[in-house]
Amino acid sequence: MIHNEYIQQVTKEIIEYCHPNKIILFSWKHNVKDELSSFKLIVIADHSEGLSHDLYLNIDCEIPFDLVVYSPTQWEELSHTQNSLAERAIQKGVVLYG
Repeated sequence: MIHNEYIQQVTKEIIEYCHPNKIILFSWKHNVKDELSSFKLIVIADHSEGLSHDLYLNIDCEIPFDLVVYSPTQWEELSHTQNSLAERAIQKGVVLYG
């Protein structure tokens, strides 16, 4: 499990903002000092349209992060699609919420 204050902070703020079905950490990078330098999250939420824009406007983090937002229907379809980001996230990602 990845324990990092930035990831925990952003995850907490996403949960408070939109109460998603699930949040998955699917990518993280470290710098030469082995400090987290960026991360990527998948957010699965019922009201997904425009959500990534809203989250970016409302969540502040000292390091770069990316969000990929899916509706539950999109997630279900793509999670069964070979070589999709969703399939890779299921195989290699870390569920942070849901």
